[in-house]
Amino acid sequence: LPDTLENILITNQTTLGILETEKTLNACLKRWPDAVPAPEICAATRFRQTAVMNLKDIDVLIVVGDPHSNNSNQLLEIGLRSGIRSAYLVESPQDLREYMIKGADRLAVTSGSSTPNSLTSEVIRMIRHYADTGVLPPVTVTDYPVL
Repeated sequence: LPDTLENILITNQTTLGILETEKTLNACLKRWPDAVPAPEICAATRFRQTAVMNLKDIDVLIVVGDPHSNNSNQLLEIGLRSGIRSAYLVESPQDLREYMIKGADRLAVTSGSSTPNSLTSEVIRMIRHYADTGVLPPVTVTDYPVL
């Protein structure tokens, strides 16, 4: 784009990562200092991404969400960039595997902003069951909707 643009408004997709959005916004403002920023990251996305960035001493992060969701993938990436040793994206409770959580002392669960709470709650229930028994409970594939 030419350096001589006028009346520039900078906006973004609502589910982009806050770190990437900030980098892009700053680069645009450096090139066009009079541009007006209008970041549009939705509140639920911003809240979840910030919460994951602030996690401390977590061994494993489980993100519940659609594997095609930019929002869910951003949570996964932010977790790994924040120093969490292992992070996994599961679409439903039946995707949870023992290797994902075995040996973890501290585990966190989050979900994409459009993931139903019931799905996230079921993943948490399964993890708690594993913590208590050392065995993941069986899950019937038809029990849960596909995201």
